Amino acid sequence: MSSYRRWTACTMTALLLSGTAAAQSPGTLLVGGFGTWTHFDSKWHLDAGVANSLGLGLRVGAFVSPTWSLEAEATYTPAASQKGTSFLRSPTNGVGGDVKGSTVVGRAVYTFPSATMRSFHIGLGGLLENFRGSNDPRAQTYGFGVNALAGMNLGMKNLGARVDGFANYLPSNGIRFDVGLQAGVQYSPAMLGATRMSATATAEPVVHWGE
Repeated sequence: MSSYRRWTACTMTALLLSGTAAAQSPGTLLVGGFGTWTHFDSKWHLDAGVANSLGLGLRVGAFVSPTWSLEAEATYTPAASQKGTSFLRSPTNGVGGDVKGSTVVGRAVYTFPSATMRSFHIGLGGLLENFRGSNDPRAQTYGFGVNALAGMNLGMKNLGARVDGFANYLPSNGIRFDVGLQAGVQYSPAMLGATRMSATATAEPVVHWGE
């Protein structure tokens, strides 16, 4: 076989086998940081302004199968009580005073296999949402509920960007429903003996021209 034919056969093989799917070995860890915006239910009696709805969060997790992972997430939002009101009628927190909001979430996430740098995922879990006055810790309220999430990852190798939309349904302590967005970066180091998995596209037999 001539060198040209060998080069052509190798090129076709590489193209046919180049599609890698987004998959991880069990034990691969997830570490991420993100900014968040939340539209809080009116029953929280919080200021709905954008400046009082922005927060920060951290996420850790691990894959338990090539497509399933478990995540734990914590967010902090420096909110404020509604204008003209004191949070939970606290005499010391002040009218329109600062409110410290925090959320802790545990969820299971399914990542759809993908042959590109972009992958999509959905998740479901439980959460605890808590608010307290910054000047009066006794002015405090909370809720337990369900967290649902859908989003996208975009990146190369172990580092990438992640964007999610989420909804929190809290039936305890009075029914509340919050929705919001999260965006940040996520790092997936292969640890605990895990290695990144890849799936190849189905390859057709390669014909060596001239033979």
